[in-house]
Amino acid sequence: MEKLMISVLTIGILAAAMAEVEEPPDMVRAKASYQAQVTFAKQSYLQKLESMKKLPSLTKSQVDAIEAEIAKVKGQSAETPATSLPDAAPEKPGANTVDIKAGKLTEFPNDLTASGWDRLPGKVIKVDAAEESYFKESLVLKDGESYFAVPHPTDKWNISKKISCTWEGLPLDEPKYDSSTKVGRLSIWVSRTDGKNNSWTSFNFSTPIIGPLRICFNPGSTFEKYPRIYYNGEIRIKLVPAE
Repeated sequence: MEKLMISVLTIGILAAAMAEVEEPPDMVRAKASYQAQVTFAKQSYLQKLESMKKLPSLTKSQVDAIEAEIAKVKGQSAETPATSLPDAAPEKPGANTVDIKAGKLTEFPNDLTASGWDRLPGKVIKVDAAEESYFKESLVLKDGESYFAVPHPTDKWNISKKISCTWEGLPLDEPKYDSSTKVGRLSIWVSRTDGKNNSWTSFNFSTPIIGPLRICFNPGSTFEKYPRIYYNGEIRIKLVPAE
């Protein structure tokens, strides 16, 4: 009986120990995302330090200080981020949970903050709401090039004299349209450049854009209540390489 009680107690202790170290799936995903952000922030910081080191106005002691900082940062892992990189941590839960691998996005980053957008790698394109040509070509992707088009989350443009909106637009308050119809919503249009289909087709932001394609960004459909003559302002888009 005593041996049985010891065995039961031992099993209980082992089970409790296992329960203590088990991480919930949301925590595992959050940790992976956090570490990716720290890695990207670290790389950006190192690039800035390397650029600073080349400034001709620096003294030898200043160069030595930069080199010491570079060595210090390189020696730190994503598990123990540098205290000199406070932006590596999300501003609030879920705000900057971006999965970046080797400078590439694995999926479109929803619920992104402005600072999270700033940390993303990639070329910035400005979309002008007042552009008169509806299908003005913004860029051309070569065969095999793959990007996520990530709009700035807080940039706004005007769609009337008194109303402005972010890239997600505003619901059109008219009975003949359903709730999914948006005015001022940033739109992507694509057209193939390989001769297979050169007509412009609407595209979804959640999907990577893969060349060969011509790309056009614009403020979406025009409605009688919101004539294009009142549109003005810019929204920035960052083209982030897709995994």
